[in-house]
Amino acid sequence: MEDYLENLQSVDGLFAESFYNNKRYVCHSKVSQNGSWIISCMAMNIHFWEKEYFYDDVLKQKKSIEFEGEWQDFFKRFRDSFLADSLMVGEEDQVLILTVWSFLDGKQISSTYKLEPVADEEKRRSELLFELVSIAKRMKKTEKETTLLKEQLKQKGDQLARTSSFCQQFTGVAGQVKTKKTVTLKRKPGYSLINPSSKRIHAKGA
Repeated sequence: MEDYLENLQSVDGLFAESFYNNKRYVCHSKVSQNGSWIISCMAMNIHFWEKEYFYDDVLKQKKSIEFEGEWQDFFKRFRDSFLADSLMVGEEDQVLILTVWSFLDGKQISSTYKLEPVADEEKRRSELLFELVSIAKRMKKTEKETTLLKEQLKQKGDQLARTSSFCQQFTGVAGQVKTKKTVTLKRKPGYSLINPSSKRIHAKGA
């Protein structure tokens, strides 16, 4: 259950769109505070459908498509398909049928979610629009943070380039400095051992 709730967060705040009978549908996936999964769709800003799924409902859905993988893989497939608008909608007896397509072991599979009409559509539309605005603001904030990070990385890169250039110049200059050689004078016969350039003076006897 803990693994389920942890991976359920990956499908929170998702939007997708689909078309049916020349109508545009905006679909939304979110996670409630009590850990339920809510999928909703709005058509032409007029009609609204929604369904709240709990753990047992999602487990039943997982088994119906014979998915034996981990919850992480299950929700990842839904997330990837949802974000890619790989879905289809249809209306049947006031119920909206949402079909999400994904691939499993090289085969295309479908997960079907039946959403029911919402009584207070005006309230739900307002909530959905508010959610859209909130996500747009978060995306804008993320873009600003990404831009700032790129600028900081560029500055660090410029500093590193300048440092590298200085090191190369210093190494080049250091290589040109010649080490002085110590010159050893050879002592000629008859010259002083201490001062090879001076002849030795022999003391005369008394």
